[in-house]
Formats: sequence, structure tokens, C-alpha cells
Amino acid sequence: TKRCNHTATLLKDGKVLIAGGDDCSYSAIKLNTAEIYDPQTGLFTHVSDMKVVRSDHTASLLKDGRVLIVGGTRYYDNEKTTEIYDPQTGTFTPGPPTINKHANHTADMLPDGKVIIIGNGTEIYIP
Repeated sequence: TKRCNHTATLLKDGKVLIAGGDDCSYSAIKLNTAEIYDPQTGLFTHVSDMKVVRSDHTASLLKDGRVLIVGGTRYYDNEKTTEIYDPQTGTFTPGPPTINKHANHTADMLPDGKVIIIGNGTEIYIP
């Protein structure tokens, strides 16, 4: 799928989760689609769609192998929503909302497994 402003997250099994973004057009239609890239085969496989269309979000690999999706832009506003991708099931489930709306931010896992989200406010996500 052609996409811009998406995330690409290296999973523990060496595959890559590619999620969200927009269609790279002038109108930048937001996407909720996701796929897995397998570098061993060179193939892309569609997985379930995210619950929310979003671009300019973050996707952080958690210690347990799941991926935390935070914020992003949905249509003309930034998001407080989160989702968690489970590579065992290939599905996204809604996570707890953030305090602030986040887009074009950063999110990194800390040594204790918590995720710090920085941009339009700072907060900590505890999985």
C-alpha cells in the first residue's frame, strides 16, 4: 500500500509492522490499514486494520512484543487515542487515552518498560 507519514516497527521476530499514515496525495487521506513486511520472503501481508485512521503517530515496541500506537492526526485534529497491536493475533485493540493530544511527537520505551511520550506535553504510558 502506498503510504506516507506512517510508522514502521521492527518486531521481535524480525518482521516489520507498517501502520497508518496517509495516501501521499494532496488531500492526505488518512489510513487505518496495517501490514507486516517479512524481510526473509520480501512479502507484505495485510493484518487487521487499526480502530482509528491516523498519520504522524508513534509505534513503540513493548517488552512483551506488542506494539503501542499513540496519537497522530485524524482528519484535521490530533488524537488522544492509543491502540495496541498484538503480533500473536495480528489484531489491534483500543488502549487507554492519553492526557494530551499528540502528533509528530516521540515515544520511547524506558529501561523499566514504561513508554515516555513527548510532544504537546509529556506523559508516561505504563503497559
